Amino acid sequence: MENGVVQTRNGALPVTDTVADRNVLVVYFSHTNTTEGAANLIHQQMGGTLFEIYPAEDYPSSYSATTQRAQREISAGTLPAMTGDVENFENYNVVFIGYPIWWDTTPPVVNTFLSAHDFAGKTVIPFCTSGGSGIRGSMTNINRYCAGASILSGRDLTGAGADTVRSWLNSIGLLP
Repeated sequence: MENGVVQTRNGALPVTDTVADRNVLVVYFSHTNTTEGAANLIHQQMGGTLFEIYPAEDYPSSYSATTQRAQREISAGTLPAMTGDVENFENYNVVFIGYPIWWDTTPPVVNTFLSAHDFAGKTVIPFCTSGGSGIRGSMTNINRYCAGASILSGRDLTGAGADTVRSWLNSIGLLP
């Protein structure tokens, strides 16, 4: 318990917080623009800063070449370089992290972003898009790289519309 609020890994933000009290960051990686659409829906509801993760070396456009590279990076635990970074990361206290599911986990370039930042004391809300695996397997990396954060239940937003996103944000205490 901290300041009268029970810290939880699954649940909602304290009721005393309001959207205006939060400095929100929506970070995402999107290889095919699907995750970008989900990130934009969250950003429309929450405001804050939107930041896209770009690998220093683009993933190939062909599905086969992308899967081969991604499988090599995942198997080797590679943290590929990325370009750019969020300015004043320390000022954000609510961080959404979005990504496509690649082999039941986070893409390596997302792990690069996560490993480069200190999430202690922040609220982290993962979201993904997936062809079938869902978010569950990716939570291992989210928990590993976001040590010290309060990690709320993530959500697969594949095909979700504005109403679904709004309902989800409401259910985790982010919207009235």
